[in-house]
Amino acid sequence: MKTLLVCMCFVLSGVLTYAQQDGLPQLGSYVKVTKEDGAEYLGKLVAMDDRELRLDSTQIGSVVIPRYLIAGIRTGYTSLSEVIKRAERQDRFSTRYFLTTNGFSNSEDGSYILFNIYGPDFQFAISDHVTAGILTTWIGSPIVGSLKYSASINENLHGAVGLLAGSSGWLDLGLYFGVPYASATFGSRINNLTVSAGYGIVALNGESNARTLLSVAGTTPVWGRVAFIFDSMILPEISDSRGTLMFASPGIRWFASNTTAFQFGYPFYLIKDGSVNEFGAAPFPTFGVFVKM
Repeated sequence: MKTLLVCMCFVLSGVLTYAQQDGLPQLGSYVKVTKEDGAEYLGKLVAMDDRELRLDSTQIGSVVIPRYLIAGIRTGYTSLSEVIKRAERQDRFSTRYFLTTNGFSNSEDGSYILFNIYGPDFQFAISDHVTAGILTTWIGSPIVGSLKYSASINENLHGAVGLLAGSSGWLDLGLYFGVPYASATFGSRINNLTVSAGYGIVALNGESNARTLLSVAGTTPVWGRVAFIFDSMILPEISDSRGTLMFASPGIRWFASNTTAFQFGYPFYLIKDGSVNEFGAAPFPTFGVFVKM
């Protein structure tokens, strides 16, 4: 428990310390420049001062844009190939895997809905750093609220701290739960690895229980508009009577358009409890649809 708290505090301090640096472009880096009229330019930042910005654009070559015409500048691109892939919107919905989130903010994704087999998940971009959401089932119980603060520490390191909290809702089963967590993401929006740690607390009819939660997740492009996704949730062993439980799901995500994506997962589980070792897979794949609001 002490080790977990130290790790979460370390991520939190890094996020808060470098939050003000999020989005600051550096000469020679790849950026996306959005003008006030909505036009977007992707390329390498060559020069910038108080009056204008010069960009080696992937669309029309070298271009000079007056600063007063610029609505925003996005960073985090690591190569020309990534600029092209992100121009195809393979970075859309990049804050989510199957279940877990990461260190990226919703500033580029905007607000969206993820329709899962079990129910909808609404995610709202409150600001460049803050995301809030509501997750539930098709019958409206249980219901979970989420809040996340995220920031980029540098181009390849991104951190977040957040909270999931919910209850059994209208069914009134006496169930309440919460998960404070911290995440560190290494890489870019289209090619990354995320390590997360949290502490889950569950109360049922006045009796409570708590346990450490760990997660390893990531994504990488495969071909065209298809990406490979991996997600996991791990409950480490804490005693002879409470062994290790792991849920994981590899799968793919297809970016159908700038506003829609489909994903398929193939979940499996592993239980290791004393002399018991059990491995199994879901009888059918999971399915989800992302829709930009």
